[in-house]
Amino acid sequence: MSFNKSYIDQMKVMGALPHELRLEQENAQLKAELAQCREELCVAERALLSKGYRKSCDIPACNCGDQWNHGGDANTRLREIGDALPYVNGKTILTRVQDIVEDLAQATRREARMREALALFMACMNRYGIWEDGCFYYAQHSATELQIPIEKARVSLEEAGT
Repeated sequence: MSFNKSYIDQMKVMGALPHELRLEQENAQLKAELAQCREELCVAERALLSKGYRKSCDIPACNCGDQWNHGGDANTRLREIGDALPYVNGKTILTRVQDIVEDLAQATRREARMREALALFMACMNRYGIWEDGCFYYAQHSATELQIPIEKARVSLEEAGT
């Protein structure tokens, strides 16, 4: 059923539109929204393709979900990471990386304890020892054999920023 323009305008002024006319308008609006969505989808797909992603499946009848995967050099990068890690039989790359992260955390904790001990050592040497004429005296005795370790401890603390 088709309506002429003057009838449609009269019905709009009166605020009453026949059911068929409303359906035609909704249909036109939905078609416009669908066209806009398709254009946005094309823009998004072009952006993904330009970044190295690709569709995992181009078969229209397939029910795989049409997912996107990075088609770049992901396998090559993963192999490089695996080759750079120390090999441990039976462990995955993720497990080997987790082991390295845990080792680093333990080393960081050990380093913090060593810095604390070194700072305590220096505090005790400075509190109970005396530097006089370039020589170090501890408990009123010359302790020249302590000068080199004390100097190394002082330099280590300065380098650590402690």
